[in-house]
Amino acid sequence: MLPRLELLERKLGFDASSLGFEGHVQLLFERSALLAPAAVDALVEDAGFAATYARQLRTRLSRMHLQRNNARFDVTVEDARAHFDANRARFKRPERRAFRNLLLAFPGEADDAARDAICARAAGLRAEIVAGASFEAMVYAHSMSENAASGGQVGPVTRSDLRGSIGEIIFALEPGAVSEVARTRVGCQLFQVINIAPATDPTFALMQEPIVRQLADAERTRWWRAQLDAEAARVDLTLPTWIDDPRAPMPEPDAEVMRHALPTGETIAITGRDLRQHQVPGTRPAGVLQSLLGEHLFAHATRREQPDAARAVAETIRSDLAYAALRQQALVAHLDTVPDDALQAHHAQNRDVFQSDPELELTVYSWPIGDADPLRVVARPRALIADLERGTPPEQAWTDRVDADVDEGRRQRLPRASIRALGQRHPELAKALFQDVSEGRVIGPLRYANRLYAVHVNAHIPSRPLSFLEARDGVRQHYAQQNADALQRAWFDALAAQHDYALHDAAIARFGETLVDRLLGAPLGAGASDASPDATRDG
Repeated sequence: MLPRLELLERKLGFDASSLGFEGHVQLLFERSALLAPAAVDALVEDAGFAATYARQLRTRLSRMHLQRNNARFDVTVEDARAHFDANRARFKRPERRAFRNLLLAFPGEADDAARDAICARAAGLRAEIVAGASFEAMVYAHSMSENAASGGQVGPVTRSDLRGSIGEIIFALEPGAVSEVARTRVGCQLFQVINIAPATDPTFALMQEPIVRQLADAERTRWWRAQLDAEAARVDLTLPTWIDDPRAPMPEPDAEVMRHALPTGETIAITGRDLRQHQVPGTRPAGVLQSLLGEHLFAHATRREQPDAARAVAETIRSDLAYAALRQQALVAHLDTVPDDALQAHHAQNRDVFQSDPELELTVYSWPIGDADPLRVVARPRALIADLERGTPPEQAWTDRVDADVDEGRRQRLPRASIRALGQRHPELAKALFQDVSEGRVIGPLRYANRLYAVHVNAHIPSRPLSFLEARDGVRQHYAQQNADALQRAWFDALAAQHDYALHDAAIARFGETLVDRLLGAPLGAGASDASPDATRDG
């Protein structure tokens, strides 16, 4: 027989050994009071609850199958060395350099004389740096490059990462030296190498550990895929043809990717929306499909091979989820009993907390980066920003900067919305919007994915204090957070009174910690003769 405390912990679903006797009994009472069959049945019918339950159960059963059929992947030293010898060229690392650049950009309308003057100014800055001025400080003060905010730092990069004359300049400089003025299509530049990582030819001893991990991971991936194929064949499922194609695009949200009836009567149904919901950064649609389909098939295998264990896991997950959901519902319902005068007093005491979100109205300009010269690309948003900052009307500034022959630039007006909402809808702008923004300000250039952005703040509506009625939901949430312990205690007392539950101090004193300590090593029923009937009734 298991010790009673361990049985309690199994029923609770977590390690509750620190709660003591009273805490254990209280939790068991909560579960028994909340998990009434009618309440659980009503909850199970909720679509959101059912989806969460199905997902957690599928994940748990899938893991059980993989753990039960787990295999070891021992890679020998000989295997690792053979891989190293066959791929020696891949392990070589070319020289890499980190550098800073300082750019004085040419305005779009600058003639030769104006450009000569800009390069002369760059030469003057170079003289100051050679005389002892900080290159980094000069970048902050004068550079018009996209990376000026980070001191103009680039890299480390290899020679193949840099095209044309810039690569030749960077890889000819000594560390700390300042290049001559480099004149390009977009402006005049200075460069300074700050670090050189020499080319390396790693030895086998250095590469052995990562090679062993790589080979073992590859073996595990092949083993996992073999498991997937075996389970698919067992249920007569034909896998989609693109499941192994890393270039396959993501299906449309409403597209049905997979539908297959299993022998148990269950149905595997996967849509493009399911793939999007399960996709994590860096994974391709084919990989997401493999993972999701594997969960379905491996969970089915556990139900087939270990039906009793699968049912026990299903009941545990169902019970735990229902307890958490019903407890949350009960606490929310109890919060509704807090009188309005208490919430209004809380609002009055925390007025600074209950403020409206600042709102913005924006115009967003963007250009593709592509394979073009990065300095030429960044010149366009910088020129537009310069025009707007000089007071040029936005319509004229945009018209002047659009290339009539190539539809590269985009302009989008975003209607007035809170900064928070704008950041959620437009992740490319999120970081910039939480800076110090004011009406008329121009932000950028910003880089996101394969585009550069410039943002013009058409209007800025600052935050204001919210009335109690405007902020009522927020006040309730804040009140609940600030008074969580007292609210939970009051809720529990009300629940205990409703069910006539009481745990007497006399019982705790006589049987609390002592009983827990004894039961840690005692089977059910052990020591029962030591407790008097009256003492038992006190609990």
